[in-house]
Amino acid sequence: MQWRNHPHGYGLVSITLHWLMALLIFGLFALGKYMVSLDYYHPWYQAAPDLHRSLGVAVALLLVLRLAWRLANPRPQPMGKIWERRIALWVHRLFYLLTAAVVVAGYLITTADGQPVVVFGRFELPATLHGLENQADLAGQWHDGLAITLVSLAGLHTLAALKHHFIDRDDTLIRMLRPLPPSRSAAPGANNRSLKATRLADQKKQGRSAAPGANNRSLKAIRLVDQRKQGRSAAPGANDTHQRKQQEE
Repeated sequence: MQWRNHPHGYGLVSITLHWLMALLIFGLFALGKYMVSLDYYHPWYQAAPDLHRSLGVAVALLLVLRLAWRLANPRPQPMGKIWERRIALWVHRLFYLLTAAVVVAGYLITTADGQPVVVFGRFELPATLHGLENQADLAGQWHDGLAITLVSLAGLHTLAALKHHFIDRDDTLIRMLRPLPPSRSAAPGANNRSLKATRLADQKKQGRSAAPGANNRSLKAIRLVDQRKQGRSAAPGANDTHQRKQQEE
């Protein structure tokens, strides 16, 4: 099992962290939109925010773990054109920044009145910064805006991965679904070159078979040459007889 990253693919740890964070981020966004529509007497009026905060802390912990794992592992080379690789690099950086900013804004909402963050009813995170003017309102506006930006960026990221898979036909999406052996792709774009080589070979084969009688004609010509050679050597004494006649004359 490939646990660690290598220059051409992700290990199982990175893949697991990626999909856990993606699931939590989209789930928290949906839960956040749902809980603000609840009235006071709804059974989830208190439970939904508590769950939202606890899962937000889980995202923060996963983010720290993912950054630490990334620093301890080689970063797989992005695939595609040069401008696509640069965009991919900055998109990943922006993901980390936006995720951290959304978590911090959510923390400032909860602790605005000096209340700690209760995590799954097991432990508490103390309120280290509170009492600022309009802290809850301002932090709430930033939290909502940053969350929308993060989810929108994740949607564009998904479309880019699908483009790599169905149009470019490289391993960008596949290597985030399962670990690939280091020898799977020697360099970014290797699959593209392999596909081109395969197509070129197919075209050559089709060109060779375009005239189905060409090989038959070639074989007949070879056989005819062989027959002529055999005819010349069929009478090995013919030249000697001719020379004797010339000498008698």
